[in-house]
Amino acid sequence: MLADLAPLASWLFGAAVTVFSGLTALHALFRKRSPRNASAWVGICIVFPLFGALTYWLLAQNRIFYRAKRLRRRWPSRATLDASVAAERGDLEAVARSDEELSQMAEIERVGNAATGMPLVPGNRVTPLENGEACYTRMIERIDAARESIFLETYLFDGPRVEAQFGAALSRAAERGVDVRVLLDGLGALVDKGTTRKLLISRGVRVESFLQPSFTGRGLHLNLRNHRKILTIDGEFGFTGGMNLRDVNLKSGDDDGWRVRDLHFELEGQIVRGLEDVFLEDWQFATGEEQPLRRRPEAAPAGRALCRAVPDGPNEDFESFKWILIGAIGSARTRVRLVSPYFIPTEDLETALVAASLRGVEVQVLIPETVDHKVTQWATRAMVWQMLQRGVEVRLQPGPFAHTKLVLIDEIVSIVGSANMDPRSLRLNFEFNLVVHDAELAGQLNALFERDWEPAEPLTLSELTEAPFWKRFRDNVARLGAPYL
Repeated sequence: MLADLAPLASWLFGAAVTVFSGLTALHALFRKRSPRNASAWVGICIVFPLFGALTYWLLAQNRIFYRAKRLRRRWPSRATLDASVAAERGDLEAVARSDEELSQMAEIERVGNAATGMPLVPGNRVTPLENGEACYTRMIERIDAARESIFLETYLFDGPRVEAQFGAALSRAAERGVDVRVLLDGLGALVDKGTTRKLLISRGVRVESFLQPSFTGRGLHLNLRNHRKILTIDGEFGFTGGMNLRDVNLKSGDDDGWRVRDLHFELEGQIVRGLEDVFLEDWQFATGEEQPLRRRPEAAPAGRALCRAVPDGPNEDFESFKWILIGAIGSARTRVRLVSPYFIPTEDLETALVAASLRGVEVQVLIPETVDHKVTQWATRAMVWQMLQRGVEVRLQPGPFAHTKLVLIDEIVSIVGSANMDPRSLRLNFEFNLVVHDAELAGQLNALFERDWEPAEPLTLSELTEAPFWKRFRDNVARLGAPYL
């Protein structure tokens, strides 16, 4: 009897696998936005019916977005909270120095509004701080003066000197009754084997992990990292940029150890509320705790800078920061300057840079001569030749390793933050960036760029095309992994 049922059971199993794989392929066809990704997953489901479909549901779903969506049903949108402080036409006119600058700023503002829904906020001051010596000192001064709250979110926090300095300052604040919270990326916190977390908790600081790798609960999520760097104090002062909290940012220039140069920014004004809102939303996401809305009085103008907060990640509108970058580059009249430690441009970002160059805009890209991830460096070499061919200038900055992330559009717009110019930052990581309309800041950052650009070595097309075969082979193999580097 059982032998008679075996063919039927086999047929039913085969039919179920076929239907399951077909429906999975259909889901990929409709849901995957990239034609390349959609075609790849459809093909995998057809060629490897059961294995391909199971892999798709296990690895290719953005469950983070759906979880964030559920949480937001109980959490008003940031755009609604901040609508009352949005810049008006008069604010743009006050910052612009000419009708052409006003027109350019309006173009970028329209793209920002459409891509993010986050308002452009007037009345801010943005102060660049180079390296840990300047930045960490200012941070600790603000922490020591805190009265109500300290919210710190970072990707990497390690090293005995940094742990001691910040641990002591945060502990003193907690003892004063300040609401002190630290949010660490779950994978980044493993760099120091959890010693920072244990130290801070032992000193009375509340520490939580964002997407802690686990084989239970929410799963591994190794490919989704919280790369944001945010510190707010009392909702009045904020810090953001690309700088982690690490001892390597404190070593002197003549040190024998690995040295990292970086640039961070202190913020004053209404924009700090935007940083605070992003932190609280991340805290709610990591802990599941309902966060009461903080209705702070409107901050007095601290400066003339217009700022737009741009949180980006797998829980946000798809690739909003990339659209802002492309829109800003497309608005450039005379010059685009870009600095990134890891430069693996997506096709559309590469197209935007090349198109700007073909329009007669001077496009300059500054990247490190040596980076800490060799495969990334090789992939970069395999990808920049098309830009060099079309007039984009690329220079290699000698050590110490520069971790700065910066985009400058002409003499008025600066884009700063945590995102690198690579697919991981533009698609997978949780990032936080700022678009700043301010001629004074743009002047300062252009001066820093020129200081680093002059001694940098030009990367030439012949250097890439005439390299030994094994190097070109190595670089192009590395390029295959570009979406995940």
